[in-house]
Amino acid sequence: MPGDTEILDDAEHYGFYMNDRTAHAQDIVAQRLWMTSFLADQQETPHYAAGTLPAQSKKASRRKECKSRKKTYARTPFDAVSRERLVAVFLVCPFPTVDHMATLAAGMGVTDKKVREWFCNRRKRCLIS
Repeated sequence: MPGDTEILDDAEHYGFYMNDRTAHAQDIVAQRLWMTSFLADQQETPHYAAGTLPAQSKKASRRKECKSRKKTYARTPFDAVSRERLVAVFLVCPFPTVDHMATLAAGMGVTDKKVREWFCNRRKRCLIS
């Protein structure tokens, strides 16, 4: 490729200070020159010439998918009777004990965590308004 040889000619012409970084850069240019001529013989274009990125490993692509995927939670539908019961308990005691919340959850058929979250959200709502 004429572009790669021009880079080497410019480096010689301007007499760049040779250090590890420039030596490494020249090695990369030489490797690309060799790879380009090799792939030209194979009728393929290198990824850096075609403007595409090299293929990523499966592990890296899986990691990307996991980061982009956001966890979603199903909203717990409390029926009217359960809601009235929770509100009545909240009016008496906004901070019920763990045992009391477990009893409420067992009576409503939901988990303790859902009842605890309901109380936390209700306290937040009272602070905001």
